[in-house]
Amino acid sequence: MSWLDLHLEGDWDVVSPDTAPVPLREHWQRSVLVGADREGPADEPLLTASGLVRHREPLEPVLRILDDVLAPMVATFDRRDFTLLFADADGVIVDQRAGGGFAEAARRVRLQPGSVWDESQRGTNAIGTALAERRPVAVYGAAHYARPNRGLVCYATPVHDPWGDVIGVLDATSFLGRADPMTGAAVVAAAKAIEEALRISTLMRSGGSIVERLLGRLRDPAVVVMPDGRITHANRLAVDRGLALGTTYAGAPDVLRARAWARDALGLTVLELQAAGNGQLRLPGLEVEPLEMRGGRTAGWLVVLVSASPVRRVEGHDGAFDSIAGVDPEVVSIRAQAARVARSTLPVLLLGETGTGKELLARGIHMASDRAGLPFVPVNCASLTPGLVHSELFGYVGGAFTGADPAGRPGRIASADGGTLFLDELADLPLSAQALLLRFLEDGTYRRVGEERLRSADVRLVCATCKDLARLVDEGAFRRDLYYRLRGASFALPPVRCRTDRAVLCRAVLSRLARELGLPRVPTLSTEAMAYVDRADWPGNVRELRMALHHAIVMSDGATIEPWHMPMEALERARTPVEVSSRDEADAAALRRALADADGNVSEAARTLGVARSTLYRMRRKYGL
Repeated sequence: MSWLDLHLEGDWDVVSPDTAPVPLREHWQRSVLVGADREGPADEPLLTASGLVRHREPLEPVLRILDDVLAPMVATFDRRDFTLLFADADGVIVDQRAGGGFAEAARRVRLQPGSVWDESQRGTNAIGTALAERRPVAVYGAAHYARPNRGLVCYATPVHDPWGDVIGVLDATSFLGRADPMTGAAVVAAAKAIEEALRISTLMRSGGSIVERLLGRLRDPAVVVMPDGRITHANRLAVDRGLALGTTYAGAPDVLRARAWARDALGLTVLELQAAGNGQLRLPGLEVEPLEMRGGRTAGWLVVLVSASPVRRVEGHDGAFDSIAGVDPEVVSIRAQAARVARSTLPVLLLGETGTGKELLARGIHMASDRAGLPFVPVNCASLTPGLVHSELFGYVGGAFTGADPAGRPGRIASADGGTLFLDELADLPLSAQALLLRFLEDGTYRRVGEERLRSADVRLVCATCKDLARLVDEGAFRRDLYYRLRGASFALPPVRCRTDRAVLCRAVLSRLARELGLPRVPTLSTEAMAYVDRADWPGNVRELRMALHHAIVMSDGATIEPWHMPMEALERARTPVEVSSRDEADAAALRRALADADGNVSEAARTLGVARSTLYRMRRKYGL
């Protein structure tokens, strides 16, 4: 969610709630409505020790997590003269750390445990306004409603429990002269870490260790979904299928820190999971078990995809279609139907644009058949010239033509004997070869070039094309009799631009690339980068997407992938007419993140973004950073 940055250019003493600039005006006017005093609270005693305990007790699990999350940050915030504060959902500060040179000033303005910083007490301020707005807030100097706070800069963001409820606010405050948006970025990152740790803690209290062991033993893909829809744990089968990201250590699933959501990965809403967990809704192919805490509150759900691996029912061929990742309904249906067809002797025709995964599906059909241990021989028909197609497919004897191997060649069909012959780019097969292929399909016999002897081969035929074969038949460019002979079972793979599971597809591709490249963890796509993926048309489909993500991994050094890490041509195609403010917001967020990763080092941030230092300075001025 985007930041709410509140500034005031002008004299605080002469600007009123009705004359303040937009968007500050609406916040100051709300301060008036809730009864805040512009001079600050007239009487602001701190809560008593017992009163503070009452506010701290419900937050004990969170406060324990603060020790782990904030401890490494305290020295940095102390050095930058920022105090770190945690307030509860009522705006009561319950925890304070760091401060440096600001520590004494913090006490003077009552930024300490036991004080109340909701908007009714202080008016517009980062803690109270973050609670009211339910989003990150930065308040600079005179934008504070109360006079005593005009010299402060504050960055605050809400912290949510696993059910999505706001349980408090994490805030960093200092002198206005110490303002630095990177501090705000650090506050948001720390809040996310707190939320993640709280999810894990909640799951552990609900029997998480048992769940982890169970995940490792299940023979079906399985994930744990939290009440906010986030997938937090997955077994290896689910990770390989692209339903989640993460790695496993010693067989135990690691926490998945990527943005993996139930709607994207499973096609389910949280309400559907609740209904399924309560037995009120039947979800075909899924088993949903609620994970309950003491007291009966649901900490999440264990979701087992019992039908996500159709070939599991084919003895000895588990995982034959694992390379066809995704949960798009069309893709899921094709995997299921292909698994059934694989066990038959039907020829298979695969249709779809270039790069959609036709050869992967062909290999899956081979691996799911009873020919799995025998050869899979791919042939690109577009590479076969009319003069050589006979010898390439059927072989030749020594001396059959000028330049022939003296020992002869067996040909592709003989090489595939007992296994599967995959004819890719079938529409480009010359007409002369079409007649030869049809004759072979009739009775399984053929002759090598230069030989009278009749040979035979037992071959399962799988063909693929990105062209409209039916139209080519009508135009006389493809034999009608061969077309109907090959079209035993037909599958049309959807292009990437038409798939509803692009986020899942990206996660699966990134997971495979990480394994191939030996990366210690799977890279993730930022929200902005995923938006570019969604908007691009991907004419090269999965093949192009894979190369783009490989490029992005290299450019990002395995860190979070941002839009500028993607190949330029993909980005240009993704630039659809959008509102300038939306693009500016994404660019500003990217700049903030690059500067935060570089700890404010402009040269390093410029290298990350792939721009000149002068360009980065212009961007900073443009976005007020």
